[in-house]
Amino acid sequence: DIGKYFFKNIDRFELRNKLEYREFNKVTPFIMTSIHTQLFKSNFVDFEGNRHLTGSLMAPGYTHFSLGTLFQGSIYSLHFGLYEIKTTHVFNKELFGDKASIYGVQAGKTAYIEHGLSLRANVSYYNGEKIKIQSELYTFLNANSIDLELRSDISYQINKYFKVSMMTEVMFDKEYSDKIQFRNEIVTAFMFYK
Repeated sequence: DIGKYFFKNIDRFELRNKLEYREFNKVTPFIMTSIHTQLFKSNFVDFEGNRHLTGSLMAPGYTHFSLGTLFQGSIYSLHFGLYEIKTTHVFNKELFGDKASIYGVQAGKTAYIEHGLSLRANVSYYNGEKIKIQSELYTFLNANSIDLELRSDISYQINKYFKVSMMTEVMFDKEYSDKIQFRNEIVTAFMFYK
């Protein structure tokens, strides 16, 4: 039964802080910090119906510190991280099992630190009153690895409080897998604008 072969309880929490110095035309130096993780446990269910824990709060969790330059246009923004520190955290020892490492973090440790270059690109293809279409790209590169995450989002604003989104995510993280990962989600979100 291929219907059993899926992930359960995948969620995402993300927080970003950015300081910009807007002195130059179209070119803006910035300092950015961010954290993203999930709040609840995720399980992978195999063909036999067995659950395998794949993630929980800050396992994995990612923190970033980036210095770089922002280029911005009417429908896009490009953040070139000329220096970025990317830290992968695994605070739940249960995820390791008998593995020597997971998500790049060695067994017995809780973090794996990488230094490199990064690019964050945001493109808004359509920004209507009810419908929005946008994409977000994140890449991280150093001498040992390359990470890529591409998210596309089509959303419909039902009313002031609710919106429905269909998100497509393509990921490549060598520390997690040698294969490209693909995920498609339909999300209902509650929000309030004053």
